Amino acid sequence: TEDKKHIDLSTEPLTLVMASDLPEMVVTDTVKETTIFKAHNGSPIVFCAEGEDRFDRVAEATIKVPRAGGGLDFVLETVAGHWWGVSAAKAIDGHAEPFRKARVLIGEMLEDTATFDRGKLLVALNRCIERIASGATDSALPARVAAALANYMLWLVNQSQAIQATEARLADILTILNKAIEEMTRPIDTIRHQAKTVTVGISRPQG
Repeated sequence: TEDKKHIDLSTEPLTLVMASDLPEMVVTDTVKETTIFKAHNGSPIVFCAEGEDRFDRVAEATIKVPRAGGGLDFVLETVAGHWWGVSAAKAIDGHAEPFRKARVLIGEMLEDTATFDRGKLLVALNRCIERIASGATDSALPARVAAALANYMLWLVNQSQAIQATEARLADILTILNKAIEEMTRPIDTIRHQAKTVTVGISRPQG
């Protein structure tokens, strides 16, 4: 929070503030900084100890963590923050479900061309577009991937029912779906890597 002058607060829509085990004077300053985050149209979520209520009126939300005592409250806070990250990553990954279903459908059609059904495929792809339009994928899906999928869907609308007219392009659509799924799964991979770094470490003293 003290380094906020080095960032553009308007580009930080969500900020996690860890506020356990802070000296009293620092807590007061952190409440003020959290208010500033909120004033810049951000959503500060504060992790603090049970019984701490000074952030309740200024934060988007507060998550109260049990006290451990002995200056170790930050440990439980770190665990809570990590679980928050896991939950967020799983929620993002969950929005890839219509893309996964469309990918399975295209795979089946490429494996057995007799099952090709343009109408059925358009319905599946439209569910992907609807999920994008809802805003649920904004945090993970690059605009170019969403645009590419929309372009392929528009192309498919103008094709005939014959698999021969679309088989080559189905592989291209499959590639785009794979890219979309990869992007929405990436946060889970990131969380796993962070967990490994925290629990294993990146270096050890040489004896």
